[in-house]
Amino acid sequence: MNNLKKWRNVLMIGLFIFTFIMIGMHLYFENLPKIFSADEKTLSGQESWEHKCKSVVDVDLGEVEIRGFNHMGSIRAYMEFSADEKRLAIGTDSGEILLLQTEDGKILWRQQVGIGKITALAFSPDGQSIYVGETSPEGRMICLESQTGKVTWNYKTVEDIGVDLKHGSLPGTVKIICDQEKNVYFLSKRYENDQNGKIVYRAKIFCFDEQGEKKWAMPNASNLDAWVDWISVDEKMNTLVFGTANVSGMQYEFADSLYYVNAKTGEIKNSVQIAGIVPYEKTAMRGSPNISVDGNFVSAMASDGRAFLYDGKGTLLWKRTLSEPKKFGDVYLNAVGRDAFIIKDYVVFSTLNTYNSANWQLPTPVEHPSSNSIYVFNKTGEFLYQWKAGGAVEDVAFAYPYAAIAVGKNTKTKNVEVHGLRLLNLETGEIEVQIPTKGPNIAAAISKNGTYIVAVEVPLKKNDGTVVGTYTLHLLRNEERKN
Repeated sequence: MNNLKKWRNVLMIGLFIFTFIMIGMHLYFENLPKIFSADEKTLSGQESWEHKCKSVVDVDLGEVEIRGFNHMGSIRAYMEFSADEKRLAIGTDSGEILLLQTEDGKILWRQQVGIGKITALAFSPDGQSIYVGETSPEGRMICLESQTGKVTWNYKTVEDIGVDLKHGSLPGTVKIICDQEKNVYFLSKRYENDQNGKIVYRAKIFCFDEQGEKKWAMPNASNLDAWVDWISVDEKMNTLVFGTANVSGMQYEFADSLYYVNAKTGEIKNSVQIAGIVPYEKTAMRGSPNISVDGNFVSAMASDGRAFLYDGKGTLLWKRTLSEPKKFGDVYLNAVGRDAFIIKDYVVFSTLNTYNSANWQLPTPVEHPSSNSIYVFNKTGEFLYQWKAGGAVEDVAFAYPYAAIAVGKNTKTKNVEVHGLRLLNLETGEIEVQIPTKGPNIAAAISKNGTYIVAVEVPLKKNDGTVVGTYTLHLLRNEERKN
């Protein structure tokens, strides 16, 4: 009996200490000084979407893996409108391409392309071609005739960056950009473990003409030994920028954080090294950098929560800490930064869910106050506002003054009510349209004039085993922008 009482007391004391720690952590985060003095934007008081948007069509995109809250990654979809707003191209996780007529949602054609999942997509400026990137054993870059879906040329990046089928290391074309001179730039990458168990990165950036002839590759005779997720090119095709997301503890030839490349030749013009911060030895960028249309500014967002603005040659203009990592015991928690955009006079950054440094796949006990947010500045670095999405900012698309924001799952609160698409007016900081989806919204698109907006939801398995949402595309017309 005495032993029973003893263990009961130990258990009660343990529960008390655990509760005290959790309350303390909650209060610590809740009472962190605000990074900025301006108010956060919320969803309260906004009109229902039915007053402003009309549903054009819902399209079933097929069966996909159903993931839960503990899985940090997401099923993807890639979309782009033609410049005249008349068509919408979609690439799916199952390797299918669809072309829709926006006026009535009619599917003009739908077909399987390649042998893997689609990981990049872009319309040519004249609307005659659709460029598609896949992650597969071949890692192809594919050019389709937009009217028919016929493949006009393709390039197998496996010939450059290799493949390791035994360990599932597949080459993937993950970013495509087209310019007004009908050049197409694309990025391909993969990684593998070498014989010593170390991670080896392989990446390459290409420039092709519209006939599928290679104009240059960077590096020309080798590969980037760096993890690269993103490229961006200015409108005059003078400069291409990319960032790296290398892990710590290794030596790299391409060890700098930000690179400026001559977009006409593929030669490196300049590079910038951004020192890491505790607990991260290196600065990692994933959804950035992006160069402004005129080539005069470059925005960058580090995974550690720091935001940067550089000029067109690599000089730092300003930086801001949007999400500072906080230490609890031996673990650091922070809201991971990803996107950085320059839209007219605004610089826009985004953060995702709260992660811990020990294992990014494990859920955290609290939310960082900077998580799942959009931050907006002007080019001089003046903070304008923070908008909290409630769930992960999965994708952002722009048609000035609007930002179409895909809001996905919140791994901490598990509140499915936050899922959907939001139309943010950058000038006012207000949400003008909010469109709910049952499952997490993982992709967003908006036509050039803001007439059409698109959301793609995916299924989500809740902790009780029930599933909400399906892999579905929702095409809507903004009645206030209708011509």
